[in-house]
Amino acid sequence: MKKLYVYLFLVFFALQTPSSSDDIRDFQIEGMSIGDSALDFFSEEKINDNEWDYYKNKKFTPVQMDKIDFFETYDAVDFDYKTNDENYIIYSISGVISFKSKNI
Repeated sequence: MKKLYVYLFLVFFALQTPSSSDDIRDFQIEGMSIGDSALDFFSEEKINDNEWDYYKNKKFTPVQMDKIDFFETYDAVDFDYKTNDENYIIYSISGVISFKSKNI
């Protein structure tokens, strides 16, 4: 029984690594973060040209930006903003890395 308590202690307390961020906005992908305006990085025309239409619910609009000059780590960045938002505030963001070889 003592071993069980030791294992539980290790799993729940000793082996946990604390997060080093106080706010989700501290995490960035290619300099962009949740809460930023996409207009700070792209023109409105570029955003509208790269929109997708695959959500059944039209509350958010997905956008995928491929091979932009200032991207250093990712091949593409996907983000969502609220449909009809004039400021294009980013609500979700993800980075995409493409692998040419199937032998990863």
